[in-house]
Amino acid sequence: MIKAISIPRGQGLNYYLQKRELISRFTGGGINPDNIELRPNGPDIVAVHEEKVWKIECKGLGAGKAQTLRNNFDQAVSSAVSYFDGEATHIGLAIPMEYAFRGFVRGRVPKALRIALNLWVFLLEQDGCTVKDIGPDGHSSLHLQGGVQHDII
Repeated sequence: MIKAISIPRGQGLNYYLQKRELISRFTGGGINPDNIELRPNGPDIVAVHEEKVWKIECKGLGAGKAQTLRNNFDQAVSSAVSYFDGEATHIGLAIPMEYAFRGFVRGRVPKALRIALNLWVFLLEQDGCTVKDIGPDGHSSLHLQGGVQHDII
């Protein structure tokens, strides 16, 4: 169950329009938005499933150069790591299924770190609907639509 969503903010984004869009999408999907805290900061997604708390940082591609992408990725990892507050918390990084980001995961977030922090990586396909999950050990075990094995990263 989704508990909280951090409203996207950034260059060219209007907080109130983003909030209205989220409420509209929740309602259209049959989800009661009254049960979800919409806030201006914190983890992008907070959810609870089987007594496990998930705190997920989301990062899009943006329009920057390679250095900007890497900086954005590093910032997203740093944010995700800051949400770690104990064994009951699962932290996640949701990023586009793009070659550059997969390379950043391989090179900048080693398996040992993912295991130590219980850090999951969620790769979003271009269709905007299919999510591939990669557990801390590099394997899929959440059984999401399109779950993948370790050779993705």
